[in-house]
Amino acid sequence: MLSALGDMQIQSLMVEGGARIISSFLHSGLADSLIITVCPTMVGEEGVGYNVKEQVRSIKRFKASFF
Repeated sequence: MLSALGDMQIQSLMVEGGARIISSFLHSGLADSLIITVCPTMVGEEGVGYNVKEQVRSIKRFKASFF
């Protein structure tokens, strides 16, 4: 799919997905920039939050900025 898009001179692609699709792009080296939008979501019966900032900071190839 990505080769076909390249053949059509498409140089930019917005990818939306869950952990599996995003991880596959990151691990394959196919992402050169990330824009991550996270809403304050509580997960599970206990309303447990998660710290996406630390996970993003652990990706050394990208500079992380939070607003």
